[in-house]
Amino acid sequence: MHRQSNRKGLNVRQSSIVTLLFVAMSFLAPINAFGQLNLWDAAQGLPDLDNRAGHVAPTTQQLALVDGLAAEAEWNQFGTVHAMLKYGGFLATGLSGDPVSRPMRSFSVNASAIWRRRKMV
Repeated sequence: MHRQSNRKGLNVRQSSIVTLLFVAMSFLAPINAFGQLNLWDAAQGLPDLDNRAGHVAPTTQQLALVDGLAAEAEWNQFGTVHAMLKYGGFLATGLSGDPVSRPMRSFSVNASAIWRRRKMV
C-alpha cells in the first residue's frame, strides 16, 4: 500500500516537473517557432526607408503629353507620373481587347514618354 502511494506521488511530481519544463521552454523558444504572433499590432521589422536624394522635374514633353490628354497628373520626386486621371472622361478611348491588360498596355506604349520609357513592342 505504501509503495502505490509513493509511486503515485512520484508520478505527480514527475508530471509537475515535465509541465514546468514545457512551460519554461515555450517562453524560451523563438516566436517564429509557434507562427506569427503580434499581440498589440506593433510594427514588425524596420519601417520602409528611401535614402535617395534629389528631385527631377517632369520634362516639357511629359507635361505636354498630359495636357494633350486633357488629364491631370501628380509627379513623384523622380519626374515620373505618380497618379494620372481625367475628370469626367477616360484617358484613352477606342481600345479593344482583354478588359484590363491589353488596353492599358496599348495606352502605356503609346504614351511611354510620360513615364520616361522608350517604346518597346
